[in-house]
Amino acid sequence: MASVQVSSQGSRYGQAVTIRQFQLVADEPTHLGGDDQGPTPTELLLAGLGSCKAITIKMYAERKGWPVDRVQVTVASQTVEHRTAIVAHLTLEGNLADEQRQRLLDIGDRCPVHRLLSGTTDITTVLVPASSAYRVVSCSFHDELEALATRRRPCTIHYRTEAGAEVTVEGQIVDVFTRGRAEFLRLKDGTEIRLDCLISVDGQPMRYAKD
Repeated sequence: MASVQVSSQGSRYGQAVTIRQFQLVADEPTHLGGDDQGPTPTELLLAGLGSCKAITIKMYAERKGWPVDRVQVTVASQTVEHRTAIVAHLTLEGNLADEQRQRLLDIGDRCPVHRLLSGTTDITTVLVPASSAYRVVSCSFHDELEALATRRRPCTIHYRTEAGAEVTVEGQIVDVFTRGRAEFLRLKDGTEIRLDCLISVDGQPMRYAKD
C-alpha cells in the first residue's frame, strides 16, 4: 500500500512532498499564480502513470528474456467539456517481434497506476487535528505493517478501543486489509484492529497517536 505526505512549504501554492526518503516539490506555474518551483500535481500524476507503465513493461520483458533496450513513455492529458482523456505514446527499442511489442503494450495497460486511474477508486479525506499533540503516520506506515504481516513476527500493539480504553497486546500481524471505507489489521488470534485506532506498534507512534 503506497503512502505519501504533502505539506505547505511557505510559498503561495508550493507543497513539500515526502515519499519514503525522497523529497519533492509540487507547485503551479507562474501564469496560474504559483512560483513554478516544481511539477504541477497533474504532471506528477502523469509521471506516475508513465513510469509505472515503463517499469511494468521492463519487469515483464526481463522475466520473458525479451530484448528490450529502452522504454520511453510520453503521457499527456486534455480536458474537454469536464471530461479528461489521457493518452500515452509508447516507444520500445530492441529487437522485438510485432507480437512481442503488442504484448508489451497490453502489459503496460495493466500496470497498477493505469488500473487505478481507469477503474473505480474510493477516495476518502479525513480531518486530522492540527495540534502538535498529534502526528500523522509516516509515509512507510502501511509498508511497514504489511512487512510485519509477511514476516509474521510477534510485536507489541498499543491501540484504543471503540469505548476509548487503551489496550496493549502482544501478537502477530497476519493481514492488513480494507473493509468498506476503513482499514484494519488482523492478528493471528483473529483480533481485528482499525488502523485509525492504533497508537503504536513496537513503540512507533501511529495515526492520531499523542506524543
